[in-house]
Amino acid sequence: DPQAFSSIWPQFFRSTQYRGNRRRGEELFKFMLRSTFDRPRDIINYVRECADVALNLGENIISNDTISKADSQQSNYMRREIIDEVYSVIDDISEVLDIFVEIGKPIFSIREFTWEYNKYILKTGRKNNIDSETLLKILYHFSVIGNISTGNRQVFSYNSHAKKLNI
Repeated sequence: DPQAFSSIWPQFFRSTQYRGNRRRGEELFKFMLRSTFDRPRDIINYVRECADVALNLGENIISNDTISKADSQQSNYMRREIIDEVYSVIDDISEVLDIFVEIGKPIFSIREFTWEYNKYILKTGRKNNIDSETLLKILYHFSVIGNISTGNRQVFSYNSHAKKLNI
């Protein structure tokens, strides 16, 4: 029931807007959804992380600052979820995820990924049994990465009818 949600949510969260590092705010629930796969269990975990941080700080309501502090725990949770789901297909998924840390930006070219992936292959001596383009397609399938559509909208496999990575 949307009315019940809108009356219950403010009992736990100080604001319905999240500002974080941005000047303009964003609807808090939408902000939290962006750190999930839109799955109820991911949202529940995020709220749980926020509540844990708030309790440790002695707060009785979750503030924007609390959410910022809980965001890294949520990120670690999502990383573990991805590793659990993708491991059967890419056994070195944890190291592959580290490639994105090396790239260091949320939007990158295929050339940038291929460069970092080839450096990883050389560094580890791992046989290159999967090329970078195929790896990116697998990562898109599992919604680890997404496409940027017109208007800079992020599109992931889980929230789109377009199930193919736009190379």
